[in-house]
Amino acid sequence: MKAIILSRVSSKDQEEGYSIAAQTEKLKEYCQRKGLDVLKVFEITESSTVGDRKQFKEMLAYAKEIHTKTHQRLAIIVDAVDRLMRNFSDQAVLNDLMNQDVIELHFARTGGIVHKDSASHEKLMWNMQIMMAQAYVDSMKDNVKRSIDYKIKKGEYIAQAPLGYRNLPKNQRQDTDVILDESRCFLVKRLFQEYATGTHTLRDMANLAKLWGLNSRSGKIILRSTIHNILQDEFYIGKMTIKGQQHPHRYPSIIDEETFAKCQQVRLNANKKPFKYAAKPFLFRGLLRCKDCGCLYTSYMKKGLYTYLRPTHRKPDCQCMPIREEVALSQVEDVFKAIRIPEQLVMEIREHLKQCHESKIDYREKETLALQKEFSGIKHKLDRLVDLLIEQSITQGIYDTKVQELRNRQHEVEHRLSGHTKADETFNYTLSVLVGLTSKAAECFARANIEQKRKLLTLIFANLEMQGTTLCYSLRKPFDALAQLPQSEEWRAQQESNLRPAA
Repeated sequence: MKAIILSRVSSKDQEEGYSIAAQTEKLKEYCQRKGLDVLKVFEITESSTVGDRKQFKEMLAYAKEIHTKTHQRLAIIVDAVDRLMRNFSDQAVLNDLMNQDVIELHFARTGGIVHKDSASHEKLMWNMQIMMAQAYVDSMKDNVKRSIDYKIKKGEYIAQAPLGYRNLPKNQRQDTDVILDESRCFLVKRLFQEYATGTHTLRDMANLAKLWGLNSRSGKIILRSTIHNILQDEFYIGKMTIKGQQHPHRYPSIIDEETFAKCQQVRLNANKKPFKYAAKPFLFRGLLRCKDCGCLYTSYMKKGLYTYLRPTHRKPDCQCMPIREEVALSQVEDVFKAIRIPEQLVMEIREHLKQCHESKIDYREKETLALQKEFSGIKHKLDRLVDLLIEQSITQGIYDTKVQELRNRQHEVEHRLSGHTKADETFNYTLSVLVGLTSKAAECFARANIEQKRKLLTLIFANLEMQGTTLCYSLRKPFDALAQLPQSEEWRAQQESNLRPAA
């Protein structure tokens, strides 16, 4: 049987910890054991979750070309699922090619083979592997968010600083990343002071700014809308607003709170307290839409006891209406009750999930080893810089710049290391959920708290919609197959693992 080999790392930085050469050698040995004729080796350095994946598409195009010439199925040999893909969109492309009998997939690490004629339980395990890979990637994305949250907690601003401040380039940062713009900050302060007198309109302030020479960073005249935004921006009194939430920042204030308050009184002509939204732990918050008009359902309490779901921004001709949360919840519970598989397959699936877990550990250890090696290298460079400064081989300015660069990279490496720890937690949670859901989905959902139930809903449902009082939904793979399993005859008799026709 003809075959092609795929070895992949996400970036050049990963090659030392999980090298392409090592993958390729391992896959060639696998092909020799299986008697596969290797036509071509694709060694790819690209992310499986970001960008257009040009090299991946080139490999698939080559496979289709070979199939057109030979009219035979081509084997794609990879180390594991996470080396091939880590998202559901690529799965659809690969499934199409397998259904057309163009390719079959071999995973050398676990010994799995998936193709058009694979048994249903083999396809289920293939879908589960993809879900685990996607869960790991999603958790790493969460780590990026945690890194941003960490910066916000320290009072760092993560966006373009407002007029009167300026962002420092990374190579110039030492103690801070945002500083006062000396050419504009005093004019911005004067804007507030003049407007607080109550004798000027926004048009007047725009004219004054033009007269003073207060322009935007690009040199353009400041419009009334810009001045309106400046006058209500609390950044100038030491508070930054990020995604609707307010946090203190660590940069100098341009004006005092009393002057700012006077400006708001002039602008609004009343003392109004800002309204703050409280995020309440509603089960369907942000998850449920109207099937007909597409508007989102929002949750609210009535009489402090009953939770209702109310459609927002609905179209005039739509029949969607407020309903009790229990109406949607009871139908969701029915879906969970339908997700079950025959007892004879439970042990086999759990064994397969165990192999997925071992593969993840292997990947994590290699990634962590590379990061730890880089972290140690940074510490050595920092020590060497101190020696060079003592020996007067470098100036204080060069020392400060290099130390800041190394510490920034050290901080990034620390977050990536902690990210793998957090990713492990999410991976293990997803693993435990899959093990539980294969046999007792309804019981798992019933025992979970609100946040855990929300995670289960996003894990299992691709979408949730209401049509009147009827819940409409689609399930993610492999739960769509699990929900239909009791009615499927082909699941009642197991077949040999990796069953496929002879080449």
